Amino acid sequence: MKVRELLALIPSGWLDELAEQTQVNHQVKKLDGQLMFKLCLMSMLNSHKHSLRVMEAMMHSPQLAALHKGEVPRCRFTSISDRLATIRMQYFEALFGKLFGVFNAQLGEHKALACIDSTYVTLGAKVFAEGMRCETGRRAAKHNVCLVGSLPFKMSTCLAQAYKSDDLAMGGLIAQTPELAGKTSVFDRGISSRQCFDAFSEQGKYFVSRLNPKLSATDIEPRKVPAARKDERLRILRDCTAYLHGKNDRTKRRYRIISAQREDGKKFVFVTNLMGQSARKIAAIYRRRWDIEVFFKFLKQHLNFGHLVWRNQNGMQVMLYMTMITAILVLAYKKLNAVPLAKYAKMQFEMALDSLLIEQIVMWCGGDPSKASHILCHL
Repeated sequence: MKVRELLALIPSGWLDELAEQTQVNHQVKKLDGQLMFKLCLMSMLNSHKHSLRVMEAMMHSPQLAALHKGEVPRCRFTSISDRLATIRMQYFEALFGKLFGVFNAQLGEHKALACIDSTYVTLGAKVFAEGMRCETGRRAAKHNVCLVGSLPFKMSTCLAQAYKSDDLAMGGLIAQTPELAGKTSVFDRGISSRQCFDAFSEQGKYFVSRLNPKLSATDIEPRKVPAARKDERLRILRDCTAYLHGKNDRTKRRYRIISAQREDGKKFVFVTNLMGQSARKIAAIYRRRWDIEVFFKFLKQHLNFGHLVWRNQNGMQVMLYMTMITAILVLAYKKLNAVPLAKYAKMQFEMALDSLLIEQIVMWCGGDPSKASHILCHL
């Protein structure tokens, strides 16, 4: 699918409709919501070191004027900074939700596995006083992300010290996402609270995770262990159901505990509330958790996710949603065109978008872009 066709999946009236619904342009003359969206998108695509200075340079580029289809006001990075600090984050949140819905359906991933994890962005305490304190003395913002299939679905940002606990941060994200009911989520053993497991089960949310091998369990009922295969890399040692014990209480319901051993001797203990799947299937589901690690690597290496462009919570949320919107467009393009690596997909997407914008500029000048079709990129 070419970039022109991919962008055609986004109705042209969306940005205006969402601006009206969220009142993002209330009492704003220059930097309206649609322009800020396009400015952030172009800056993220065209720079590996996204910053306010990069956004200022992009504001004066012909590419942005072509994408915006009109004259763009000239302004300094200080004006962009002030706008990011106060712009209504709900505009970008709503746009992100709509884009996920469109491309999740286009990729056929409405029943895909959900992977949940978190990552930290750190800065010196002197320049970032709001975040949680790390062991190194630096301050950090903790970003929690739910990836459904290939695309990011839900996010949250935590700054309070209490949210260093994954039970509060990631567990809260799962608990507050009703769309995960009936889906299977996979996460690492950072979420270990027995109350979290019970809460997920009561909400009809299935999960697969890991536990400490020294877990405490009672009323153990064994299940049949599948026979070992000669070529398998992970051997199932034990499969049972039991009540899990925490520090002060036990779970309200039984959970399935699966012990396995890898070829190199390392042992794993999986926990799940999926009772109908085979033990090998549970292990295979947990292996998919690595997808979100690959996703975080792409964000940090190619979308500058490890840098805070703005350091108040509103600005951070806006840039978080814009990063995820950019990731949706690039990753959807990657999968629809079978591009092997995300960094190549980003490069091709960027080149194709620039070609479309050059066409727009040529047409404004009264020219015929078809005469340069052998030069313009139509990826």
